Amino acid sequence: MTGDACAVILAGGKSSRMGENKAGLTIEGRTMLELQLLKLEGLGIKEILVSGEPENLRDLMGEYKYAENVRIIPDIIKDRGPLGGLYSCFDATECRYALTISVDSPFITAQTLNELLDDHKKNGADATVLTAASAAQPLIAVYNTCTSTVIRKLLDGDDLSVKALLNRIKTHRHDFRGDASELANCNTREDYEKIIAMT
Repeated sequence: MTGDACAVILAGGKSSRMGENKAGLTIEGRTMLELQLLKLEGLGIKEILVSGEPENLRDLMGEYKYAENVRIIPDIIKDRGPLGGLYSCFDATECRYALTISVDSPFITAQTLNELLDDHKKNGADATVLTAASAAQPLIAVYNTCTSTVIRKLLDGDDLSVKALLNRIKTHRHDFRGDASELANCNTREDYEKIIAMT
């Protein structure tokens, strides 16, 4: 089922609002990066790409530090945000699809991700984006990796928003059916304290 799909964890942000690397924040004894890796492995995805710099991430991977199917992919073009991470990871895989999640959404469930991936394989779009209350979550999505050609054009310009990518490719919105807590995001210290209180 997942043989033609890899997974991408976007973990290369500067975490300026948090003040420290979000990938290394812990929830019940595991880093947020570990939690995402564990979730994706449970889906049976064979290739997992972590977007970011090896020196910032390797020690946060726990047991996955030594996993052969997990690779850290540094940006080919530096300081270009999530689009730069997507471009570098899509360039590094031969898989047709990339199930993409952000490291700072620790409660998104394997069930939601599996439903998202299944929908993408059926709908014929270039991207399938999780959507809740009419708000798209472009960092919780499945992308065709061939969209790297479109991303490259955006990286050469001034609009580096993921929305700009979605506006240029065929995009399908996948309605979120889970509990709202799944979409809790950790951008600030206050967000992290709220997430800890939820566990």
